[in-house]
Amino acid sequence: TIFKWDKTPKGMEIWNSNHTPKTWMQFSVVWVSQEITQKIGLNKIKNYLKDFDYGNQDFSGDKERNNGLTEAWLESSLKISP
Repeated sequence: TIFKWDKTPKGMEIWNSNHTPKTWMQFSVVWVSQEITQKIGLNKIKNYLKDFDYGNQDFSGDKERNNGLTEAWLESSLKISP
Protein backbone atom coordinates (compact mmCIF):
# COMPACT_ATOMS: atom_id res chain seq x y z
CA THR A 1 0.00 0.00 0.00
CA ILE A 2 1.19 3.48 -0.87
CA PHE A 3 -0.32 6.56 0.75
CA LYS A 4 -0.02 9.28 -1.86
CA TRP A 5 0.97 12.76 -0.75
CA ASP A 6 -1.32 15.47 -2.18
CA LYS A 7 1.59 17.94 -2.59
CA THR A 8 0.20 20.17 0.18
CA PRO A 9 2.97 21.03 2.65
CA LYS A 10 2.48 19.15 5.92
CA GLY A 11 3.83 19.86 9.40
CA MET A 12 7.24 18.22 8.92
CA GLU A 13 9.45 17.90 5.84
CA ILE A 14 9.60 14.10 6.18
CA TRP A 15 5.80 13.99 5.84
CA ASN A 16 5.95 15.73 2.43
CA SER A 17 6.15 12.57 0.34
CA ASN A 18 4.33 9.33 -0.40
CA HIS A 19 4.42 6.81 2.44
CA THR A 20 4.16 3.10 3.05
CA PRO A 21 2.71 1.56 6.20
CA LYS A 22 6.30 1.23 7.48
CA THR A 23 7.23 4.89 6.93
CA TRP A 24 3.83 6.04 8.21
CA MET A 25 4.59 4.40 11.55
CA GLN A 26 8.32 5.17 11.51
CA PHE A 27 7.77 8.91 11.07
CA SER A 28 4.35 9.25 12.77
CA VAL A 29 2.87 10.74 9.60
CA VAL A 30 -0.25 12.50 10.85
CA TRP A 31 -1.85 13.07 7.44
CA VAL A 32 -1.79 9.31 6.76
CA SER A 33 -3.42 8.65 10.15
CA GLN A 34 -6.07 11.23 9.32
CA GLU A 35 -6.77 9.59 5.95
CA ILE A 36 -7.11 6.18 7.59
CA THR A 37 -9.40 7.33 10.40
CA GLN A 38 -11.69 9.07 7.90
CA LYS A 39 -11.92 5.87 5.83
CA ILE A 40 -12.65 3.75 8.92
CA GLY A 41 -15.31 6.15 10.17
CA LEU A 42 -16.31 7.38 13.59
CA ASN A 43 -18.72 4.56 14.49
CA LYS A 44 -16.16 1.80 13.86
CA ILE A 45 -13.47 3.70 15.73
CA LYS A 46 -15.77 4.20 18.72
CA ASN A 47 -16.52 0.46 18.69
CA TYR A 48 -12.79 -0.37 18.61
CA LEU A 49 -12.10 2.00 21.50
CA LYS A 50 -14.85 0.34 23.52
CA ASP A 51 -13.85 -3.23 22.59
CA PHE A 52 -10.22 -2.56 23.56
CA ASP A 53 -11.25 -0.49 26.61
CA TYR A 54 -8.82 2.10 25.26
CA GLY A 55 -8.26 5.19 27.38
CA ASN A 56 -11.24 7.44 27.96
CA GLN A 57 -12.75 6.32 24.61
CA ASP A 58 -13.54 9.94 23.68
CA PHE A 59 -13.01 10.44 19.95
CA SER A 60 -15.09 13.61 19.72
CA GLY A 61 -12.16 15.97 19.13
CA ASP A 62 -12.05 19.58 20.20
CA LYS A 63 -15.24 21.08 21.58
CA GLU A 64 -17.43 22.61 18.86
CA ARG A 65 -14.86 21.91 16.10
CA ASN A 66 -16.19 18.62 14.68
CA ASN A 67 -12.65 17.31 14.23
CA GLY A 68 -12.70 13.98 16.06
CA LEU A 69 -11.69 11.92 13.04
CA THR A 70 -8.69 14.12 12.31
CA GLU A 71 -7.59 15.45 15.71
CA ALA A 72 -8.93 13.36 18.64
CA TRP A 73 -5.59 11.71 19.41
CA LEU A 74 -3.51 14.89 18.89
CA GLU A 75 -3.59 16.60 22.29
CA SER A 76 -7.38 16.63 22.10
CA SER A 77 -10.24 14.55 23.51
CA LEU A 78 -8.74 11.03 23.48
CA LYS A 79 -6.73 10.42 26.63
CA ILE A 80 -4.92 7.13 27.17
CA SER A 81 -3.45 7.79 30.60
CA PRO A 82 -4.71 9.59 33.70
